[in-house]
Amino acid sequence: MRGIESSPIGIKILDDTLGGGLYKGSLTLLEGPTGSGKTILSSLFLYFGAVFLKEKGIYASLSLSKKFFYSYLRSLDIDFEDLEKKDLFKFLEFPTVVNKDALKELIETMLMEFIDFGTERLVIDPINPLLTILNKIELRATVHNVLKKYLERYNVTSILVADTVRSRLDPIYREIEFLSDIILLMRTRIVNNNRIFRVKILKYRGRRIKNHVVELTINDFTSIKR
Repeated sequence: MRGIESSPIGIKILDDTLGGGLYKGSLTLLEGPTGSGKTILSSLFLYFGAVFLKEKGIYASLSLSKKFFYSYLRSLDIDFEDLEKKDLFKFLEFPTVVNKDALKELIETMLMEFIDFGTERLVIDPINPLLTILNKIELRATVHNVLKKYLERYNVTSILVADTVRSRLDPIYREIEFLSDIILLMRTRIVNNNRIFRVKILKYRGRRIKNHVVELTINDFTSIKR
C-alpha cells in the first residue's frame, strides 16, 4: 500500500510486523475473548497517537465505565486524565441498546460527538450490541454506508472491539470481518507465571504480512510510555 500513511499502534514489534501499523482511515476489527488484552491494546493505540503524534482520540464504550477505564489504565501508569485535560482524548460512555431505534439514535449521537471533537483515532468497545440487534443486510448498510464513509471522509483510523469466543463462527461475525480492512485476533496464556498476549493477524487488506502471529508481554504494553 504505497503512498498510504501509517497509523502506528505504538508497540514496536507489532507495528513492525504490520508494516508500520494500521493505516489512516482504516477500520480494524479486534476480536478475542474477555481478558485477552483487547482493552489494553486499543487503549494504547489512542494513547500513543495522542502523546507522540498529537492526534485526538475517542474511546466510545458500551460496557466499561469512565471511572473503571481510567483506574485500570492508571494501574499501568498510563494517564488518560491528563490527555483529557489537554483536549487530546475523550471517553464516551453510552448505555446498552436493546432495539434498532435506540441503536440508530446511538449511532447518530456517536457520529456527532466524533465530528465535533475532531477525532483522528477512534475505538468502539464492544460492538457486540450492533451484531446482535442487526441482521446481515442492516449491519452491512450501517458499517459500510455510515461508519466507513465517516472514517474515509475525515481520515479517522478506527478499532472496533468484539468479544468473541465460539461466536466467531456466527455468520454475523463473518459479515463484519468482510467489511473490515484489518482483523486482529487476540488470545492470552500463562507461561512460567507470565501472561503472554498472542495477536494473530487474520487480514490486512492491500498489504502482504510475512509473520501472522506476534506474542507480547505486559512489558511491551507498558514500555510505550517511556
